[in-house]
Amino acid sequence: MRTHAAGLGAALFLGGTLAAGVASADGGTPRAFEMIAEPGNPDDLVLRSDFWGFYRTRDGGKTWSWTCAEAYGVDSKSPNHLGIAVATGGRVLVARYGHGVEYTDDGCTWSSLPAFAGLYVSDVRATLNGVYVVTSPSANGDASFTGYVYVSSDGGSEFSPKGSPLPPNFGARQFAVAPSDPKRWYVSGRELEATPGTLMRSEDEGATWDATTVPLTDPFMGLRIAGVDPANPDVVFLWGDTLEDPGGVASPDQLWVSDDGGKTVRQILESPHDLPGFAFSPDGTDVYVGGIAAGLLHARVADVLAQGQSAFQQALTGSARPTDKDRRVWGLYFGPNGLTAGVDNFTRAGVPAFSYGSWIADDHDFSKLMDICDPDYAACAPSTKTGSVCASVFSSPGGYEPDFIQNSGRCDPRPGDAGFRPDLLSPSATSGKDSSGCAVALSSKTATGGVFFLMSALGAFALVRRRSRKR
Repeated sequence: MRTHAAGLGAALFLGGTLAAGVASADGGTPRAFEMIAEPGNPDDLVLRSDFWGFYRTRDGGKTWSWTCAEAYGVDSKSPNHLGIAVATGGRVLVARYGHGVEYTDDGCTWSSLPAFAGLYVSDVRATLNGVYVVTSPSANGDASFTGYVYVSSDGGSEFSPKGSPLPPNFGARQFAVAPSDPKRWYVSGRELEATPGTLMRSEDEGATWDATTVPLTDPFMGLRIAGVDPANPDVVFLWGDTLEDPGGVASPDQLWVSDDGGKTVRQILESPHDLPGFAFSPDGTDVYVGGIAAGLLHARVADVLAQGQSAFQQALTGSARPTDKDRRVWGLYFGPNGLTAGVDNFTRAGVPAFSYGSWIADDHDFSKLMDICDPDYAACAPSTKTGSVCASVFSSPGGYEPDFIQNSGRCDPRPGDAGFRPDLLSPSATSGKDSSGCAVALSSKTATGGVFFLMSALGAFALVRRRSRKR
């Protein structure tokens, strides 16, 4: 019995990597599941996707680049919900679970932080006060792995543990610092070999920790931190996240809230499908939630605390299968363009084709800021990590360009379309050097949308989950 429980604990703790291991080789759609800005510099923005890697702009959206997931050591065609941070100064850091932390300063050369070699790194976050890395015990409860919050004050170069260790039986998943009180820390996760979620909280930068059980209803649901109120450190929203099942079986997500610093929690929202989007208004008075079936929901924070789910108003209709009137919403973020979202870049007819957009309240819809045809592929020198692994991911059969640029017709008009240009189907590249010295290959595309034919790659994981439930 203990062996079975330990196996379940390992699966729960390493949910992202378990899903990656059983995913189909066909891959999924690149979407803006999360937006991560450099602290104090909103022009430097990363759009993290569960598939294919990430997009980045450093000039406020005028230009975009794409980096494959292989650059930091995972598979572009498998789902990977990894923590990514952009530190002050522009360093990008990626939490790799049992493989430490990977980072890049120029987008081409990737290295591992020696301080985290071999550690189970659950998350990495950056604020104006520093870069935070959270480690956990190993999935099998090995006491030789100690969970800590590590802090860097030099942009993510040197780290040291801060405060006291996390409990040895606690598997950390996500970390957050209260924007209005840098001493208030939250870490979500669960006790290893246990099914409910657990929220750890500290009011003194990790010197002491207190735990609260979050009674998640699905044993395969992971507990994440949706957000901490920018004006009130006691108000924290938690996301009960179940991996989506592409076979049509509902995989419900939940939203929980605490208004007393995590001492007590209550569920305030449930959706039959994924709820990846969450954002506070800059002043903390309003909250927005986005999801596949939920679309876009809006409420006053005070009303949510008083009324729960009934406080939310439908700002935009969602759908498990998008139509011309429905919009599936992924990540949410408030920036220079106001409320922005990751939205589906799906079909020619119907949903307008773009992957990242800004909310236009008068139109009750999002307006395009970026689609998957806009980013340029920076072909770094072959001697660099990005240069050695991303070129084939971009251009090989089943890669980014054949699946999302050529064959799908999203970026190039097809024969019979107005403006069709056969020469665009074989991209012409011009070479040069960027400011970091990396060789750059730029492809020019015409963004017109297209027919998407790939399915998400979570079927095998869903089968395992359903079988486990039957047992």
